Amino acid sequence: MSVSGTDRSPAPGRPKDPSIEPRVVRAAVEELAEHGVGGFSFNRVAQRADVDKRSIYSRWPNRRDLLTEALSSLVADVHQAATGTLRGDLEALMPTVAEVFSAPRTDILIRALLEAQHDPELYGGFQRDLLDHCAAIVEHAFREAARRGELRAGIDPAWATDAFMGLLMARGRTRRRDSPRALAAGDQAAIIDYTLATVLARPRPETRPSKD
Repeated sequence: MSVSGTDRSPAPGRPKDPSIEPRVVRAAVEELAEHGVGGFSFNRVAQRADVDKRSIYSRWPNRRDLLTEALSSLVADVHQAATGTLRGDLEALMPTVAEVFSAPRTDILIRALLEAQHDPELYGGFQRDLLDHCAAIVEHAFREAARRGELRAGIDPAWATDAFMGLLMARGRTRRRDSPRALAAGDQAAIIDYTLATVLARPRPETRPSKD
C-alpha cells in the first residue's frame, strides 16, 4: 500500500520509437552490402541508424537475428505472369525482377558468392528466397513461350533465363552509385527487346499461290 493509502501502478516507461526497427534494418542492409557477414559491426549499424546499441540489442539480442531480418527484408515479391505472350510476361515481370538486380541486393549477392562457404545456411537461404525464386518465375515464362511455339528451335528456356538475368545483373552492377537504384525504364525495355530478338522464332514468310 502506498503512503497515501491507495495502490499506484508503476509509471509507464518511455514509449518505443516505431521508426527504430526500419532504420536499423536499413542500416544493417547497408552494412552487409559494404562489409559482408564477416565484417558486420553492431557499432557501425548503430551509427548508420542514429540509435544507441541498447536499442538494437533490446530488439535483436544476437547478431544473427539482425542479419536474418536484414536479408529477409530484401526478398522481392515476384509472381508468375500470364499475359499470353513472352513479351507481355517479361514486361509484367521486369519492374520487380529489376529490383532484385539493383543495389544493395546485387552487392549482397556478390558477397554471398564470396562468403557462402563461411555461412552457407544464412546466405543459402537468402540466395534461395531471392535469386532462385526469381529465376524459377522467369524460367516459367520462357517455358510457357516454348509451349506456345514462340521460341526459336533449339532455344533452351533455362539458358534463356540465365542470359536474361545475367544481363540484368551486369547492368545493375555497372551503373553509377549515385544513380537511382533500379534500372531505368529505358534500360529495362532494351533488355527485353534484346532478349526477344535473340530467342523468338522468326515469322514465316507468307506463301503466295503460284499463277498458272
